[in-house]
Amino acid sequence: MRLSDHTLIEIVKYFLGRNKEGECWDFKQEWHENNGDLVKDIVCFANTVHDEDCFIIFGISDDLKPVGMKNPRKTQANVIDTLSNVLFAGDNAPKVSLETINYAKTELDILRIYNTDLTPIYLKKQYGAMKPGCIYTRNGDTNTPDNSNADVMEIERLWKKRLGLTKPALEYILDRLHNRLEWSQCGEYYYNVYKPEYCIKEYYEDDMDRETDEFYAYAQTNEKMSFSLLDIVANNTVILYIGMLGLRIWSSQI
Repeated sequence: MRLSDHTLIEIVKYFLGRNKEGECWDFKQEWHENNGDLVKDIVCFANTVHDEDCFIIFGISDDLKPVGMKNPRKTQANVIDTLSNVLFAGDNAPKVSLETINYAKTELDILRIYNTDLTPIYLKKQYGAMKPGCIYTRNGDTNTPDNSNADVMEIERLWKKRLGLTKPALEYILDRLHNRLEWSQCGEYYYNVYKPEYCIKEYYEDDMDRETDEFYAYAQTNEKMSFSLLDIVANNTVILYIGMLGLRIWSSQI
């Protein structure tokens, strides 16, 4: 289940149906009384190797029933203000949002911790029981203890996530296309300057190979189409082949 494809109500229903807490979610009946505990939960969820947002769902009892909240609740501004008072290494703070939903005739607060590639997130100054330089993460349904550090293999995976080493080649290439400065041209290829084994090649198809243009071309003022092929290549292997077409630009002069 890809969480980003579903509504919050569907996500909560799915989590409750699992009958336990997990790597992406936690249930609490009331908000944290101590901001240090809240910040630690947020940091642990931000420091996960998977590429899903994480959720803390308030208003769920220990026996996993939606019962709502009786104690004072926080707003999104409260949470963001709390995070702004924490000194994160590299000023790299987790991104969060807060929404309230009605589920089974009960109000639930849903704190979303957004997925980030800037892992690991850690503090440069102690906050609450969290120590500077220590990396706290979420492993299954358990957070790293206050007086401990994440497992060295887990820390290694978090750094790999930051460096893009945990993504499949195609996902990495598509993710990096938004930054034109990362791509340079060499002949008929565009290659990623940081990972030159990833490249893109565009070439045009011979018009003589086609008996007719696409049907929708005739609905345009210019019925001629241009055809091109796009290869996405990783380590000399074409991992995605895309056919592209567009209106051909003709001179108005004969």
